Amino acid sequence: MPAPSAQQALVAERRGRVLRMRIAAIPVPTIARELGIAEQTVYTDTSRALESRVRELDAAVNEYRALELEKLETMERVAWGVVHHARPHVSVSGRVARHPETGEVLLDDGPPLAAIDRLLRIQERRARLMGLDAAAKTTVTVEATSPQDVDAEICRLFSELVAGRPELPPGHPEA
Repeated sequence: MPAPSAQQALVAERRGRVLRMRIAAIPVPTIARELGIAEQTVYTDTSRALESRVRELDAAVNEYRALELEKLETMERVAWGVVHHARPHVSVSGRVARHPETGEVLLDDGPPLAAIDRLLRIQERRARLMGLDAAAKTTVTVEATSPQDVDAEICRLFSELVAGRPELPPGHPEA
């Protein structure tokens, strides 16, 4: 009898064959007959092979996500460096611009503002990558005996929802 690891390798190989045959639209009875296994085993092997592939895919997605997050962190550090580094304003002729009365060097707000814009884009990308912007689905069960009870519960839940929302300024379209 093969060692457990060898047995596991044989099962994994069989599951891979079963999955490839199922993808090729070979009928379950034919797969079972060709591989010398029960039809139920074909179904089980198909499910387990798909679960294994999903786990492999999940691992690959998580690895990709981690690499992308690392890149975003590097970009973020560079952008913060630009935000915190004062740059003199340079005129079209290539000279450092100075205040006409005090003679002080004028600083260029453009690079820090562009870096702030880039930081916001990095944050948006990070949020999308991590699924932070995904809509949240909430299920509410209402135990009511009449349509009036349902209406009352909907009004109560709506009031709770609105109570958690910050106050809108006067003149706001939703105010």
